[in-house]
Amino acid sequence: MDFFLSLISILSVSLFLHARFKLNAASSVLVSISSIIMTLCFFGMIDLLYIGTLSVYIFALLCPVYLLVVKKISPKSMISGFITPGVVFFVLFSLLLYYLLMTKNAAFRVWDEFSFWGTAAKIVKHNNRLYTLFKSSIKNNSYAPALPLLSYYLQFFSKSFSEYKVYLSYGMAIAATMSVLFSKLSWKNFISTTILALFGLVSLYSLRLGTEGMPVYATSYADMQIGVIFAGAVLIWFFSGESLEVRFFSMIPVLGMLVYIKDIGLVLAMIAIGAAAVDILLSEDAAKLTGTCAFYRVLYDYSLPLSILILTLILNFFSDSIFLRTFILIPLLMSVFLFLRNKKNLSIPRSKLVFKILFPLFLSLFVISVYFLWNAHFSLANQISREPKVYEYTLLQMITGKDAYFNEVLRIFRENFRLVQVVHLGPLLTSFILFSLLPVLGGLLTFKRKSFLRFTLLSLVFAAGFIVYYLFLAYLYTTQFYHYDDFSLPSFPRYVMTYFAGWMIISFGLVYRAAEDTKSKDTCGFFEKIKSDRNTLFAGAVTLSYVLSIFFFAKNSPNYVHPDQYLLTSSKVRVSMDENRQNITYRASRYTDHLLPSDRIYFLCMESDGGEWFIANYEFMPAFTVDTLGKGNFVPPGTDYDEIYSYDVEATVESFSEYLRDNEVNLLFVYQVNTYFLEGFSDMFEDGLNDYYDGSRKFYHVIDDGEKLSFSPIYSGEQLDEIHGRAINPTV
Repeated sequence: MDFFLSLISILSVSLFLHARFKLNAASSVLVSISSIIMTLCFFGMIDLLYIGTLSVYIFALLCPVYLLVVKKISPKSMISGFITPGVVFFVLFSLLLYYLLMTKNAAFRVWDEFSFWGTAAKIVKHNNRLYTLFKSSIKNNSYAPALPLLSYYLQFFSKSFSEYKVYLSYGMAIAATMSVLFSKLSWKNFISTTILALFGLVSLYSLRLGTEGMPVYATSYADMQIGVIFAGAVLIWFFSGESLEVRFFSMIPVLGMLVYIKDIGLVLAMIAIGAAAVDILLSEDAAKLTGTCAFYRVLYDYSLPLSILILTLILNFFSDSIFLRTFILIPLLMSVFLFLRNKKNLSIPRSKLVFKILFPLFLSLFVISVYFLWNAHFSLANQISREPKVYEYTLLQMITGKDAYFNEVLRIFRENFRLVQVVHLGPLLTSFILFSLLPVLGGLLTFKRKSFLRFTLLSLVFAAGFIVYYLFLAYLYTTQFYHYDDFSLPSFPRYVMTYFAGWMIISFGLVYRAAEDTKSKDTCGFFEKIKSDRNTLFAGAVTLSYVLSIFFFAKNSPNYVHPDQYLLTSSKVRVSMDENRQNITYRASRYTDHLLPSDRIYFLCMESDGGEWFIANYEFMPAFTVDTLGKGNFVPPGTDYDEIYSYDVEATVESFSEYLRDNEVNLLFVYQVNTYFLEGFSDMFEDGLNDYYDGSRKFYHVIDDGEKLSFSPIYSGEQLDEIHGRAINPTV
């Protein structure tokens, strides 16, 4: 029921945006989702998430009432204009994903789903608060909350947390992005609608290696999602409407959501704004913007002082120098002067070129502002540690080739660029050429010089954007792994896939946009119509060829994934828990419903890379799982081991006891221990760990008599309840 309520609310807000602000119906769905998520982000940062979410649902309920009663729009015209191929595609795709994910009981199973993405979604659902506002056992750096809040909104009215609904929320955002491609189509365009529907359903399956063997629509990783939303931000600009102000305001919430998925979203948002800026500079629509319309007058007169003010506040926030803060007062006073100047009707002289610059400038300031707003919130909340990365070289020194480690990373990047296959058509270079040429060919077939120039420049923007994104990835790898003597670019294909996922959708979208520029509604006769619609035929043929290649030529890929892992093409799809998680879930299942938020658990798992700890941390919620002593694998004092690569830590009964006391641990779960632990620590356990080799895995109650710690076995959840009862009321 909660899924249907969320779906109806999204459609209700979309209807409001379409009927009230003339936003294209197919584009309104993505704008609706983005606006809802941005609203939840802002409410969440002020610790009013529950109230904010409830308010959004109430607003969605009132939207049709407002349109019918206040605006007096006839229901027939309102519905007929809204039910378009794009909206229907979104609804049907969402329903299909709901059925597949629910019936297959899709569950988390991969590392990062437990280290952050799935765990964060569960924490938000259980607490109705952002994970930054209270102490939790999330170990990794915290990402922005757009995706956890998306799943929160979807299951707001549910009593329990469902993992498959996290996947479903991601899939709905993807469906909303794909529906933007239908914005220029009506029900008469049956062939184009069918081809685009196929493209929207299966195109992401061409990104094989990027999902690392995971089904496309059954992963909570943000990498593909942020790439798709990047494409959505670009497509909104080109498809959402005819007027510049509609496109401008429609792009704002999508850019905000893009920034609030991951930090890399800021780079992608700037690339999207760069594409919009090029389009504005080549657009004739801006000639109308020098008039006396109130919106344009306010934007024109106040955007410059507002820009200076925002930049001043950002610099002031990140500056520790008294001298610099004093210097910042100069532009601050300048912005006040410009505000006063405009108040006296001494407006800045109007210029078409200046106006064209102001739109992307304002969008840039918006994404920078929301990015720093989240970072300011994170710093003020100060609940999850974000360790600063200190690197000996500046960015300028790295770019100019003075950092040997950065140069080595770039060398490995170049090798991977020739070898790594993210898209099934071939190595990265093949995809780079294909996605660069598609918009150029679309513009060329218009036989219009301005259209050819427009789409060629846009193609260059996204090619240059990839180079910027590529260098930024190299910078991140350098600053993260500079202390390693050797590394093999962990998760490199997945991170590169982010950009190619968005670029693929954008390139095909621009081909269809070019086709719209040459359509003629007045053409009569079969051959004349074919001639006028040659770009549409080209777009359809190229798109259909790409879709068919996914089905027929993917097996030639060295990274071919068996169809059993395709969510939409097999009844045997592997979306259930893997063996490792099944073991932990099964062994902990008798206890999990009896754990309390006040419980502090130490999870004993040695000879492990830490993956089991993240799974246990997720399963034990709402209890708090403390970090391991060192890296978790106990070895005797004096053991020689590699402090960087090894998971070993020198430990004794005394140091282990001290660590448990310092972290106020009251429960211990023994999952996997080594020989050293069995020989040296078994005396601490009342049962001596005698049944460990029999496969017994259970909780132990940590008892401190003031001199030493002992561990009493807990065989059932009811026994755990008794322990909690004694802790709460000693007389029981």
